[in-house]
Amino acid sequence: MPFFKRKSAKKKKGVKSIYKYQTPKDVKESYIMPILLFLGIFLIVVSLVLDRSVTNNYQKKVMASAMKYNEELAIYNGDKNSKGTLTLGHTILSKDGKTLAAEIKYDQTAHENLSSFGSRYRLRLVKRRDNKKNYQLSYGLFGTDGSGVLQIHSNNGFNNQSVIVMIIDAGQLVSSDSLGTDSQVKDTDIDKSITAQLSDNSGGDSSSDLHKESKKLPPIYYVRLNALNAKKSNRNWTNDSQLVRDLFINDNLKKYKKVQEKNEKKLNNGYRTLHEMNMRLKENPKDETAQQNRENLKGDINSLKQEIKKDRNNYKLLKNSSFSKKILDPKQTKYHLFKVHDLRQVDEQKG
Repeated sequence: MPFFKRKSAKKKKGVKSIYKYQTPKDVKESYIMPILLFLGIFLIVVSLVLDRSVTNNYQKKVMASAMKYNEELAIYNGDKNSKGTLTLGHTILSKDGKTLAAEIKYDQTAHENLSSFGSRYRLRLVKRRDNKKNYQLSYGLFGTDGSGVLQIHSNNGFNNQSVIVMIIDAGQLVSSDSLGTDSQVKDTDIDKSITAQLSDNSGGDSSSDLHKESKKLPPIYYVRLNALNAKKSNRNWTNDSQLVRDLFINDNLKKYKKVQEKNEKKLNNGYRTLHEMNMRLKENPKDETAQQNRENLKGDINSLKQEIKKDRNNYKLLKNSSFSKKILDPKQTKYHLFKVHDLRQVDEQKG
């Protein structure tokens, strides 16, 4: 009996179990779920941060956006017919970064219908409520048929935010057919119209009435400017003469110079071609094509020579001109201020 037990015990010792321990499926899932939860929360946080960043960058871009060179000034409200077109010209920032100057160009129709004296205009400044800068404005015109010059001054300089300046000719010029009408507009009428437009979002009957009333007003042109987008001057202006030279006179001189150089190249090419035609005719006097080309070239060359002479005279005249230190007088230096949450409120109401 003991022998049998020992033999049996040996046999059992060599037997291996066919069963292996396996982790239950629900236990595996319980390990993974916290990881997935954490990953989901992480992705949500990242997406919110990115969304906020994109939104903030977009808002900053909108806040800083400004009109470009040669862009027409929009008309906010008022009479939008036949008063002419104003266009943004050059913009320049003083060396100390405290004064922004902008050229406002008039077309022929605008010169005929709008005043040539800055003091006859009304100015309105629109800025965001969070813009804490204080500004000084002035508007004057360069001669009776030149551009307007808008100046914005801030003692503490400028931040990367745009502002809107509205320009209104309150004492409109009239034709002989409308001499009996009252062309003078009160400041209160202008301000009421602007305030009503900025606050109107209904688009209903009140909006329609507002539109009818605004037609009685002169056109309210507006320009959107950001000082940090302007070209930097190498000096601070102490008078109007210095300002207009830096703002557009020097650029006009460069344009005259480029036109002269271009026309002189054309003239040289014309002389070379004329020489070619003369050589052809010397070789073959009956060459009709050469004869016709030579006659045409002679006329073109004479026209170019006259044009070059005119451009040279204009260049010298402009370069040597002495402008008054108060060439932009009389100016308008008073303005009314409007504050809005978003400058796009003005864009949404433009004509």
